[in-house]
Amino acid sequence: MRILHACCCVFRERLKPEGSDLESAREPLHPESAGKGVRAKVNSALFCPTRARQSKTLVFLTRACHAYRPMIPFIAWAWSGHISLTTWGLSFAISHFVSVASPTVASWFRRYTKNDSPSSSNQPASEIETSLKGLPFQVAAQDLHPGNLPYLGEFLQKDSQVRHFMRNHKDTSVQSAFNSSYDYVFENLSEAGILMASSVAESQRKGLDQSRQRFREGIFHLAKALHPIEDSYAPAHVSRNRKTGDIDFIFYWGDKSELKSHGLNATHEQLDNPQDPYSQPYFDAARASTSEIILILLNDLDKDETSLSNDLRRYMSKNFRLVNTQPDNPWLKQTTT
Repeated sequence: MRILHACCCVFRERLKPEGSDLESAREPLHPESAGKGVRAKVNSALFCPTRARQSKTLVFLTRACHAYRPMIPFIAWAWSGHISLTTWGLSFAISHFVSVASPTVASWFRRYTKNDSPSSSNQPASEIETSLKGLPFQVAAQDLHPGNLPYLGEFLQKDSQVRHFMRNHKDTSVQSAFNSSYDYVFENLSEAGILMASSVAESQRKGLDQSRQRFREGIFHLAKALHPIEDSYAPAHVSRNRKTGDIDFIFYWGDKSELKSHGLNATHEQLDNPQDPYSQPYFDAARASTSEIILILLNDLDKDETSLSNDLRRYMSKNFRLVNTQPDNPWLKQTTT
């Protein structure tokens, strides 16, 4: 409560515009922000219509938490890590897709980018890249939400850590956390695939503008799915067997001591650094998994929903397996400094 009070006091002064007070602010848009008191006021500002203001608010609150007490970083793989993973995944997937894309899909990408990229070279790869250019930043931006604030998040948003493949609360079971994140990923991948494929199939009947809008909505859901996919390989989020990739433990986001209890003698910051020797193999695995799912969705742009569902289930069963074993950490006794 002292942390909550300290952060909200600073938060109030930070957000108060000249000549007004927080009580006169716009009504919150998110249903969880209904009610009175500190939580309602925090949510009122966080769930404002302006994304830029929301992002600035979240970054400021995170720094306030850090100033009050050393924090657990709320961005796995660091901010640039998600951008790097997704950018690399896109490049790999597109390079493999251009040679097998059907004439219908290739034609749709040319039409999609006609107005967006006047100087396009009319090469399929550049057209697809233009269509997906915002994806890496959308994936990284998934970290900016109230439920991800250190020490405060689980009180502001319930079950928000499904977005990061972590346990929401200390008493959340590993199985429950796995099921929740698994479902979150699969549902968003399904929605992404359906929207993206329908935008291609219905472009002639519904027009290019509506087709573009549906494709962008699909990219939005793909970003929501890719973030926990990439997070699931971060050693401070999930313990995976280094050889098989099987998941044997999911960490609680609010307790650094769990890392030590599982033999990881390193900080959350160190484990989230792709350059860390222990983390590098997991970062490489995340890159391969990201590339694989993007390629699947591109290949399924001209397939039916049954084919899409079967491909997604194969991907999920291959990359997300929970086993009841002890964490596989060959560096258990090694201290990272």
